[in-house]
Amino acid sequence: MENVSSVFLIGLVGYAVVCGVLAAAIAGSKGNSGVGYFALGVVSGVIGIVVALVVPGRARTPRGWGRIRCPRCGTEQNVEPGRSEFVCWQCEFDAPLEW
Repeated sequence: MENVSSVFLIGLVGYAVVCGVLAAAIAGSKGNSGVGYFALGVVSGVIGIVVALVVPGRARTPRGWGRIRCPRCGTEQNVEPGRSEFVCWQCEFDAPLEW
């Protein structure tokens, strides 16, 4: 009886880890947090994989552009190369760029 429960427990842990790895790989390929989706996949199993498939990814930065975070509101945004300042699209804060 102990042998059956040990095999079941090992199988359950293996299933959770596989679901976590798959969810993390899917989320990471979309630019989302792999660690967060790994935890979601371990806890919720196949539901974590489905959520990772359905949730949209982060927009990629265009080639040659920079990605910065607004010092006032924390929003990430893309900035053209060669600019010395930017205006945040969310809070309209005007700030100099520090490349």
